[in-house]
Amino acid sequence: MEFLRTKYKVDVYNLTYEQLLKQGLNEGNESNLRGILLQIEKVELADEKNEGTLVVSKYRSNEGSISVKITLQYRDNNWMVVDLVTLKES
Repeated sequence: MEFLRTKYKVDVYNLTYEQLLKQGLNEGNESNLRGILLQIEKVELADEKNEGTLVVSKYRSNEGSISVKITLQYRDNNWMVVDLVTLKES
């Protein structure tokens, strides 16, 4: 979160969708959030392969949403994306 805050100079919240609405971070109706909602939906780690899989989604009011599955591998002291699959786009 600090990376996003520093690099893009934006406010970052660690809140659920419902909590964002309670904070008044929507415009007009509940489907119009201010900013971008990023969600980590699932995390799976495989110990033997230094590998992990994330299912993440991004939602922006007027642009719709996308959900992807990202496979990462730990190589040379860095996490590298080795596969990216779009699961849903609207």
